Amino acid sequence: HFFKLEFSEKVEGFEESINSFHPISEKEVLVGGGFIRIFNTDTKTFSENIEGFEGYIEALHPISEKEMLVGGELGELRIFNTDTKSFSENIEGFERRISSFHPISEKEVLVGGAYGELRILKKHLSLDTPKEDYN
Repeated sequence: HFFKLEFSEKVEGFEESINSFHPISEKEVLVGGGFIRIFNTDTKTFSENIEGFEGYIEALHPISEKEMLVGGELGELRIFNTDTKSFSENIEGFERRISSFHPISEKEVLVGGAYGELRILKKHLSLDTPKEDYN
């Protein structure tokens, strides 16, 4: 079987580099790069910029049904809550640009970055902070 492939017209509304995207609902895709926005697949439009991430976004990876790891420049790593559309505080411990994620178990994710930096991020249940509390 052979398919004919062709591009649509350019989708306007994201003026920076796009480095990563991942679906967050049936009709929404999280798009990261120079900033982060949500793309609506029905209307083919972007939301406004979502505040809370300082640098360029390089990689996205789901860690639960409602949470997405977001990695970027200078080791910045935050959790994006898809319900509240907000970011957690920075997760400290990565020194350089984060460029990729890969799950290696139910509770561990490989985090890769510049100059061969590779670490394992371990998920721990925190009883002190409710899941919904990101501010």
